[in-house]
Amino acid sequence: MTELIGSQDVSQWAYLVRRPPTSSVLQYLVARWQEYEQLYSDKGAPLSSRTEPELTEGLGAFLTAQLEAGLQPFDGEFFAELSRFDLAPDGKRIIIGRSDIEWR
Repeated sequence: MTELIGSQDVSQWAYLVRRPPTSSVLQYLVARWQEYEQLYSDKGAPLSSRTEPELTEGLGAFLTAQLEAGLQPFDGEFFAELSRFDLAPDGKRIIIGRSDIEWR
């Protein structure tokens, strides 16, 4: 949740975003996955035949829709299938990691 406070050192007003406990974020994520699974398991290809990136991208889109509808009980946004890159000696990218679901 967002709380508006006054701050003399930086400016008259500043926004302070409080981070929810990790357990709350994880419980929310599990509950939304179960809801996503229930809503979409009988639509299109069976969930068991979808690839892991397809499932996490679908869940990410579902979580974004929940946020935009005002149904997420805390601030922050979930992202799906984010790659992390490093720079190779020839100037090309090297993928050094990937997260399935990330919350910021």
